[in-house]
Amino acid sequence: MVKNIERVLADELVTSVQFVTPDLLKEGYWPICENRQIVIDVEQYMPLMSLEATGYVGASIVGSGNIQEFLNAYYGLCPWDEWHDPKYLDKLLVDGKKRPANGILTKI
Repeated sequence: MVKNIERVLADELVTSVQFVTPDLLKEGYWPICENRQIVIDVEQYMPLMSLEATGYVGASIVGSGNIQEFLNAYYGLCPWDEWHDPKYLDKLLVDGKKRPANGILTKI
């Protein structure tokens, strides 16, 4: 269990902010570690207020399997660039964040 959740979710440590399908959460594959208010300013990464005003029309949703692969690649557990678009995972990073130095590259 994470003891200092504020430190883990500090803005400088945010890697990606996405709308994700809930299947891996609902199936228990992603355990809920804690249930509390978000401690980062999500609006700076994703315009939730304007999306909500339009009924979330135009919001992009990323499949939970893709996010799982993103995290595996981010932590060097699988290749970063083995997608149809080798830079796909780069597009999931928040602005200003670079792919990790320990990332496994096979195409780029």
